[in-house]
Amino acid sequence: MGLIKKLNGGFSISVSADETLLATSNSRNTVYVYDLNSKKRILKVKTVSNVHYKAFSPDNRLLSAKNTSGHMALISIDSGEELFRNKMMDREGYPMTFSEDGRFILDLDWSGRTMCLDCEHNELTILEDHPQRELPRISYMKFDRFSNQVYKFVADEFGNSKGVIMTSPANVDRINYKTVRKFNDVLPNHIRGGLSFCREHNYYIELDKNEIVVVDKNFKEIGRIQFPSEVSTLENYRASRVFISPCERYAFFLMTYNRNIHNIKEAVNQPDLSYLYDLTTMELIQVFDYKYISDFTMIEEDSKYVIATWQGSYLYEI
Repeated sequence: MGLIKKLNGGFSISVSADETLLATSNSRNTVYVYDLNSKKRILKVKTVSNVHYKAFSPDNRLLSAKNTSGHMALISIDSGEELFRNKMMDREGYPMTFSEDGRFILDLDWSGRTMCLDCEHNELTILEDHPQRELPRISYMKFDRFSNQVYKFVADEFGNSKGVIMTSPANVDRINYKTVRKFNDVLPNHIRGGLSFCREHNYYIELDKNEIVVVDKNFKEIGRIQFPSEVSTLENYRASRVFISPCERYAFFLMTYNRNIHNIKEAVNQPDLSYLYDLTTMELIQVFDYKYISDFTMIEEDSKYVIATWQGSYLYEI
């Protein structure tokens, strides 16, 4: 096991469907694309300011980049040319995806809209809308590549709330959300603990119980996994995010210093800690002390993994 390469860029990382390309970005306007076979950077391109999310077309010839205002750019990977930009609905959002034929980009924003961007004509279509600041509210949306569904988390109230999870086929011609699970207490939270959409199951975290909840693709509960003792008893730290690997073999725990119980000057000098565990046995695999971790994923049947931070990304193998 060991570090293969440090990469430029981090933040939200994107891997192509065939796992041959990886996209990262910096905090301003630059996207980097790496060939995961050669481990070499094949593209560095300036695009929309404050770029965050990236997505590859199915044929790996196009890259979309979205910033923190929801503005979208379409880039040719072959030439490095930015083909066009679209302001969309001028609203921050969630990761996007290309349609199977590569003709459209399916996009989701914080106002609960499901949108479609035509990659040939640069035309925006709103497929499903939700009025801003109205109840029930959309607290989260997510495209799941394994089930080819879009998930919509709909809360009854503001703040932590009960609510429902709805799904729709991720098809620009068949967007039709239907309720698959009702939560009478509190909806799973993508910020507090995180959500993982994996090959066979989905996972969410109940931090107050130190548990990983295993659910099927309709969020029906299947089982629970206790946090490892090193994590649940780590003094002055709390689990801020848990990532489950795509093939469901590993769990990555991001631990942050509990800044509520100590003065700010002391807290800022404390490193974040992160732990990689075997999900089945909860055997500790490796400990990391990278600062400002922003994303994590695994590739090649969970044999390699990428840790993204605000200051760069790191490619490892097991």
